[in-house]
Amino acid sequence: MDTRITASNRVDFVEGKVIAIGEIVHEGCPRYTIQISRECYGAEGVDSSDVCYGIGHLVHPPLNGTPKSLGGVTFGVVAISLE
Repeated sequence: MDTRITASNRVDFVEGKVIAIGEIVHEGCPRYTIQISRECYGAEGVDSSDVCYGIGHLVHPPLNGTPKSLGGVTFGVVAISLE
């Protein structure tokens, strides 16, 4: 069970297709490139796919394991499905 999701009633995530891994570097940090197919923001995981980035938009979260400026490492991508 992923405690980052269940620790509160607020769930924020995007789902999508991984287009590239590490090809984009922003502020010295290698990034995933993910094309959004679904967005979910807010309490109780209310699906609000028509707001924020938008379906089809590309997002670039940092690769898991990238050191953070205040300590620790990033771990925001929780699943990658290979098709």
